[in-house]
Amino acid sequence: MKAIVIDDENPALMQMQRLIHRDGRLEIAGAYTQAQDALDQWASCEADIVFLDIEMPGMNGLEAGKRLQQLDPDVHIVYVTAYNDHILASVHEGDVYLLKPVDPQRFQQTVTVLQRRIAHKKPN
Repeated sequence: MKAIVIDDENPALMQMQRLIHRDGRLEIAGAYTQAQDALDQWASCEADIVFLDIEMPGMNGLEAGKRLQQLDPDVHIVYVTAYNDHILASVHEGDVYLLKPVDPQRFQQTVTVLQRRIAHKKPN
């Protein structure tokens, strides 16, 4: 499975990349500090999962998530944010999210859930 990471804060971007490398089940297909850059490069990355910061300048993560799902309805979005009731209220029921700083065990559980969802969708 391939993943991309979108976060405007370099420390958070690097932390997510470290978690992905340590977990070992995902390949990083791209890392971006601007949502628009990820959208522009989407065709070349072929990612299954997007780890997407919600609060970013310019296009926020919720808007970017909608646009990514328009480009690829099968992509799995994991919203990543610092705890904020107002922001989390904007995340739809059934959406996957992680709170910053991301707990490694919670990250692994999230990847396991997504791995099952992706395997379930693939034709035999």
